Amino acid sequence: MSNIAIKFSELADTEALFEMVQESIESTYPVQGWCRPGYTIEDARGWIEHGQVAREKGSEYHFVVYDADSKRLLGTTSIIRVDQANRLAQTGYFIRESERGKGLAGTACLLTVEYAFREIKLHRLELLIATHNTNSLRVAEKIGAEREGLLKQRIYWDNGIFHDAYLYALLHADGAK
Repeated sequence: MSNIAIKFSELADTEALFEMVQESIESTYPVQGWCRPGYTIEDARGWIEHGQVAREKGSEYHFVVYDADSKRLLGTTSIIRVDQANRLAQTGYFIRESERGKGLAGTACLLTVEYAFREIKLHRLELLIATHNTNSLRVAEKIGAEREGLLKQRIYWDNGIFHDAYLYALLHADGAK
């Protein structure tokens, strides 16, 4: 993939988002609990609409990751739980099944980090990753995030299970690698 970019999600992305999630459910659930059997086009539309409202409030920023040449949707990335008082937030990323293993998650995450530091003026960006999500753990380390600790039963998914998670962080002063 030669030229990936991120942009705010918009309603025109609904069908492509839905199709991307459908492609990825078998390999992703339950590592990422939202990408689940039964995911509907209304879920995709709801995610986009929620993101638009949250962006207007300054509390979340949802992006789609796409190939700038073909315009094909490759994944998503988000900045969530924005805390302007402390200049921090969390970030997460998702790459569709057919595009994994190509370094796209790291590139998309770095684009998101750059946006968070430059446009939102954050100082700290956290990544909260389930301990069994080895692919995301590798991405966090690859982009230079520092593992700060293990949080017991920190993540709860709709499958009724609490999961341990590692907390990683990037600081603006560190500069993303």
